[in-house]
Amino acid sequence: MGMGIRGWHRAALCLAVAASTSWAQQPVVPPRAAAQLTSVSPLAGLLDIQADDLSYDAARRLVIAKGHVKVARGTDSVSADYAEVDTASEQISARGNILIQYLGNTWKGEEATYNFKTGVGDFGSFSAYAPPYHLTATDSHRLSPRRMELRGLMLTTCEPDNPEYSVRASSATLEDNKILRAKNVRFQLGPVPFFWFPYMRANLEELAKFEFTPGASSSMGLFLLTTYNQPVSDVFTTHTHFDVREKRGLGVGEDLSWKDPAGGNYAGQLRLYYADDQEPWRNEEQRAVREEIADSDRYWIHLDDRHNVTDRDYLITELNYVGDPWV
Repeated sequence: MGMGIRGWHRAALCLAVAASTSWAQQPVVPPRAAAQLTSVSPLAGLLDIQADDLSYDAARRLVIAKGHVKVARGTDSVSADYAEVDTASEQISARGNILIQYLGNTWKGEEATYNFKTGVGDFGSFSAYAPPYHLTATDSHRLSPRRMELRGLMLTTCEPDNPEYSVRASSATLEDNKILRAKNVRFQLGPVPFFWFPYMRANLEELAKFEFTPGASSSMGLFLLTTYNQPVSDVFTTHTHFDVREKRGLGVGEDLSWKDPAGGNYAGQLRLYYADDQEPWRNEEQRAVREEIADSDRYWIHLDDRHNVTDRDYLITELNYVGDPWV
């Protein structure tokens, strides 16, 4: 026997599970039926459905929602064009412009099933944002509230449509939204892979501390500048550099930066850098001038610091120590 609830604009329905199967045989007396469901259900107030059009099949305990659908339980929600919700198991099958918000993350796709009780679901092809990363996958399954299985994974901090830098994997699992275990992993600059690993385990919070700057120039050729940023405290942060340049060779460095976390009364940095420069001069003219002073071992030490002494006075310090004048 079916019970229709229609004609409401952005109607809302709190779902319930009947205490016995005999309830489904009782006559329908709208609009009080929804209130009677709520009053006898241990799930009352937990699962809420909104849509342009709602209907309820009492025999199957199934709600059919059409148009601007939103199904919510607490802070978790599923939005879609169309959805069927099993009120007993709290399982939702949705399609069309799906937006799933779960544990602070956002998942987008066209077809999905999801269980509000267990957190398990099949999301299919989707895109998601788990700060600071954009993720896309060709197929996905949430195996538990803590574990996600992914295929055709792409991970980037850039805009996902045309990322300058990305990590891609044939298959992967994601645990607690931070521990990634991936197979056939490729690090890419645009469409071009530059590193490959058969297997990788990474903490996404740690991975987010890396900065990659690819590019090309007449003096360096193709280059990839890599920085790892590690906060030490509220005041201090370290920055570790590993740079690869086609024409100029390798460079490594370590920076220590500091700043006042409260009032901004002081800030500064100490930078140490060394490069094994394969082209310390561009042409024979420069070579004639520089050869006696400069060679392939090039380095610098740089210190700058600013302190506000009073509201009107401040002290600025800057020191440089370089291996040659042209560094």
